[in-house]
Amino acid sequence: MPSPLNLPEAGSTCRRGTERVLNDRPAVRIGVGADGSFCTSEPHRRDWPQIPGYEVLSELGRGGMAIVYLALQLGLNRPVALKVLLAGDQASGPERLRLRWEAEAVAALQHPNVIQIHEIGEHNGSVYLSLEYSTGGSLDQRIERHPLPPGEAATLVQGIAAGVQAAHEAGIVHRDLKPGNVLLAEDGTPKVTDFGLAQQPAHTLRLTHSGAVVGTPSYMAPEQVLPEPERIGPATDVYGLGCILYECLTGRPPFAAPTTLETMRQVVDVEVVPVRRLQAGVPRDLETICLKCLEKDPGKRYPTARMLADDLARFRTGEPIQARPSGPVERAWRWARRNPVVPLLALTLVLMTLSVAGLMAWSTYHVYQVTGHLRERELYLHGLRGTLLRLDEAQARYVELAAATGDPAWGSRHSDTVAEADRQRADAALMAPEATGAASLLAAAERVTARDQRALDLVRSGRAADAWKSLQSGDYRRTHEDYIAAVGQFADRVDECADAELLQIRYEAFLALASATAVAGLIGSAAVGVWVVYLRRGRRSPT
Repeated sequence: MPSPLNLPEAGSTCRRGTERVLNDRPAVRIGVGADGSFCTSEPHRRDWPQIPGYEVLSELGRGGMAIVYLALQLGLNRPVALKVLLAGDQASGPERLRLRWEAEAVAALQHPNVIQIHEIGEHNGSVYLSLEYSTGGSLDQRIERHPLPPGEAATLVQGIAAGVQAAHEAGIVHRDLKPGNVLLAEDGTPKVTDFGLAQQPAHTLRLTHSGAVVGTPSYMAPEQVLPEPERIGPATDVYGLGCILYECLTGRPPFAAPTTLETMRQVVDVEVVPVRRLQAGVPRDLETICLKCLEKDPGKRYPTARMLADDLARFRTGEPIQARPSGPVERAWRWARRNPVVPLLALTLVLMTLSVAGLMAWSTYHVYQVTGHLRERELYLHGLRGTLLRLDEAQARYVELAAATGDPAWGSRHSDTVAEADRQRADAALMAPEATGAASLLAAAERVTARDQRALDLVRSGRAADAWKSLQSGDYRRTHEDYIAAVGQFADRVDECADAELLQIRYEAFLALASATAVAGLIGSAAVGVWVVYLRRGRRSPT
């Protein structure tokens, strides 16, 4: 029979010297006494789930979909990690399916570097998973923004890569590898967990629709951000392993911006800061392995997690790694020492090329900035078109209500709507005066407002029937139709003006590029001439 639970009062601790600590957090201490019984300093909470066969001891963590508790499996007297859906019995069908599929994914993997599943069950309509409990906490707790020694980091990621390779061989792509999803056993063995977003051939098409962004932004591969589902595969998890190795070596993820969108933009567009720039003591070979994993193009990464693990093993044993062949570099260095004129010529060429590249970069940056501004303005003005149409519709509705009910109070709402429309049109005239004038937008708006005002005046004078009749006239409808047409012409004119400005900017950029190319061509011709002269002199000189 299992030993009974020993639950002390809140705020107390397990007996010092007699317990093996399973979970140690501020104000909460959970351990195993010398007699094999479990003890905790955290009192039982009423909102914890009551699942037959388990006694919940504490909350380990929670995510967007589920909560993980530390629990005692009473029948076997062992600690387990109990994963329960946040929504409980109110969970949606897709959430239940995803948890069951996570269970299937974990159950298909029998590997020392993958968290094992004990049971999947359902109680009172709530699905739960009983998982292996790791006493060493998670890898992100182990790092805590402090870099690990290079050797330890390589050993950990090698083990994680072995577990990921086992998943790939089972046809499973994790898609959310990060330090928080790696747990550590008591002996430090890393174990991959949380397969909730895993891609499985039999299930992915039913829950993950095309274009869905899946993963944690700071650890997502570029093909996950874009998204490009057809490119997601084992190389995607290799990128995640590179993110884990990067954070182990530097104490920070490869990309972390103030906003999610900016982080995702960096993942796609920005090159990662080299490891040795942040931590100069990291061996160059280990940096090379890490950066190969973080290539933007999946084809340039390690094809499999096993190849990454093998390269890490070579690094740990001091063997040459495959990610950086050293022979050609050494041969080039010896050749440069034998021909010193060539390196000097190359250096001159590089410096001049950098000057030209600086001009090109400035021109490109200028075009990028102006183009971005134009696109933002164009999007805003297109949104303004819809706003103006909605305000016109509301303006007409208030006049009709006033005429239909004979209540002039609707005129105040009409006035507010007209004022808001005037503000919007003033913004349009300020941002795109040529488009506003060409479309006669303001004049058409004044005609509509004048028609509405005449109808409201009739209502105020007690002639609601005459007001309603004027609203049903063909002239009134044509006035509104003319205004709607003016709004459409305004949007078309905005497009034309934006296209013209973009064309002008591209033309200027082309001229700058052509000038830079011409200068680069002159530099290249001069370099070739010097090289030819050097070769001829070398042939004439005696050996």
